[in-house]
Amino acid sequence: MAHELLEGEGASVHTVHDGQAAVDVVATAAPPFDAVLMDLHMPVMDGYTATGRIRKGLGLHALPIVAMTANALAADRDACLAAGMNDHIGKPFDLDRLVQVLRRLSDRPPHTPAPNAAPQRVGDAALDLAESHGVDLAGALRRLSDRPAVYRRLLQGFVVELAGLPEALRQCAAQDDPVLAVRHLHTLKGLSATLGATTLSAAAARAEEQWTASPPGAAVDAVARDLSQHIEAALPGLQALLQAMATPPDARPATPVDPVALTIALGALATLLQNSDMGATDAMASLMQDFGAALPGPLAALDAAVAGLEFERSARLCAELIEASRA
Repeated sequence: MAHELLEGEGASVHTVHDGQAAVDVVATAAPPFDAVLMDLHMPVMDGYTATGRIRKGLGLHALPIVAMTANALAADRDACLAAGMNDHIGKPFDLDRLVQVLRRLSDRPPHTPAPNAAPQRVGDAALDLAESHGVDLAGALRRLSDRPAVYRRLLQGFVVELAGLPEALRQCAAQDDPVLAVRHLHTLKGLSATLGATTLSAAAARAEEQWTASPPGAAVDAVARDLSQHIEAALPGLQALLQAMATPPDARPATPVDPVALTIALGALATLLQNSDMGATDAMASLMQDFGAALPGPLAALDAAVAGLEFERSARLCAELIEASRA
């Protein structure tokens, strides 16, 4: 999510999946990076250790390193600064604040945003549904620079992962693997907060603390069971919200489709997909707005593939739709 949003602000972003890979890529980067966003809970090597290796092992004492973590207490910030990091961004993060921090640390002038196009909207029905299920959708969208298409893509992936999490936690308890369990819980805490699922985020935070402090055995089993109940309670509402956001609120009424306009719009989307450009999510949202009511079946599969960032499959579906529109 941070990758996509920062690229939308003009940054060039490189992502790796563990602490050792972070150290390796910083060591070999040419040109060097302007800044590093450092997760704390990573496999292979955690963020504190990776920061120490960058500072002492590589001798890069001036490289700005910013912690990005769901651990948002003052003590967590102090621990990050003591480890050699320059700043701390808590999750759920605000994009404007993140951009300000990165510009300051990389010696760039303060950012003056250019006028944006009319923002995408979500309907009152989706906002009301979110509120009824305890989801702060309006706050989440503000943090995402009012990009409902990005929110829906994140929610779609979150719902899929959430459904499998109770079984993953049970396996962690059975195999006495607290490190993996805490990583699952930490991720759940941060992402659910980002999506506005505050009750679920609070439950994940409690479970993370309890699992960290509990000895193996019945105690962690109880933690897994309790959080699983919270997940099962939250899932129906999140699934309903995902469905409610499937079609933009200002989608055009079903009218005969102009095949030329459809082909042009699909062609623009195809170019973005071929380049693995994250702008495809916004282009898909526009397609759904203009043609979703008239072509709900054909566009639904393409919309789901784009939302899941399945670029190869999306490109294939897009090509099939272009061929059909020309027939």
